[in-house]
Amino acid sequence: MTSVDDVAGSNIAAPGGGAGVKRASGILGPLAVGLALLSAAVTFLVLTGLTPVLPTHEVVVTVLLANAATVLILLAVIMREVVLIVQARRRGRAGARLHVRIVGLFSVIAAVPAILVAIVASITLDRGLDRWFSSRTQALIANSLTVAEVYFREHAAMIRSDIMAMAFDVGRAKPLFDQDRARVGRHRAGIGLISRLQ
Repeated sequence: MTSVDDVAGSNIAAPGGGAGVKRASGILGPLAVGLALLSAAVTFLVLTGLTPVLPTHEVVVTVLLANAATVLILLAVIMREVVLIVQARRRGRAGARLHVRIVGLFSVIAAVPAILVAIVASITLDRGLDRWFSSRTQALIANSLTVAEVYFREHAAMIRSDIMAMAFDVGRAKPLFDQDRARVGRHRAGIGLISRLQ
């Protein structure tokens, strides 16, 4: 007859009941989760530029491969535990059906909020970004581009007319400059002196 202590002490993960296998199974899961969290943190820090390491193509590929490796390790640990639980249930071990139910419930509890957050975030982003790409916004941007082009052309025409007027004045003053260069030099020196006194 099996007592409650025997059932509580029985190892579902290791059919042989070896303490070494139980200890390795108990360490492997938290170690894999710790590696995955560390890899994710390093990836975030590198991609946001918070480390001295620049996010070049090679660095990004290396970090993403490290993330993929930790995800594969996590999947291997999860698959191993699922296989051990299914084997224990097939053998009819005590508490195996309850273990399957608890794992299923915790999986649903963990997955449903993540799925809901993903759905709400995608809808919110879709609605938020829809304003930026609506026809009214596109028409507004096109109109502002047209106004900017007209403004640019108008200023270009004003600058061109100013340059033409300056060229006409310089061309008209050229014969005076050619006739009396000394007087133009004195006149220029006087203008410089007046501007210094002001």
